[in-house]
Parts: sequence; C-alpha cells; structure tokens
Amino acid sequence: MENNNQQLNDMAKEMLKATEAYFYAFKSETGMKVLDDLERILNGSLLVVTAACDFQAEINPGQLMMIREGQNQVLRYIKAMIKYYEDNK
Repeated sequence: MENNNQQLNDMAKEMLKATEAYFYAFKSETGMKVLDDLERILNGSLLVVTAACDFQAEINPGQLMMIREGQNQVLRYIKAMIKYYEDNK
C-alpha cells in the first residue's frame, strides 16, 4: 500500500513538473500572445482553410473538421496543463 502511495506521489510530482513548463512558457506575455493567436486562427469556420492548415491537399469538409478538432485539442491540452499547475502549485 505504501509503495502505491509513493508511486502516486511520484506521478503527481512529475505531472506538476511538466505542467510548470507549460505554465511558464504560455503564461508569459509572449506565451499569452501565442495562445491568443492560435485561438484566433482556430476560431474561424471549421469548413474554411486558415493559417492553421499549411497543406496543399484537397480535402472534404469532414476531413477539415477532423483536422481542426485535432488542432483545437492541442490548444485545450495546453490550457489544461496551465490550469493544473495554477491549481496545484
């Protein structure tokens, strides 16, 4: 039981360490500008190619929506990492 608790403590420390990097990278003035820019280019229509798509392939609207959702998932992950650090530091 004690070994499991130690493993959980170690995992929590590693998570906090990882989220700290996201926090300091993206909560800085420059990092916030980057996040704002990413949100700006990803908040447009899911059916329109934007600067967030840098490919020259013909894709249908469904494929574009899947690509955009993947991009948005990365943005949500960054924000979740920042929030985790803020809540647990």
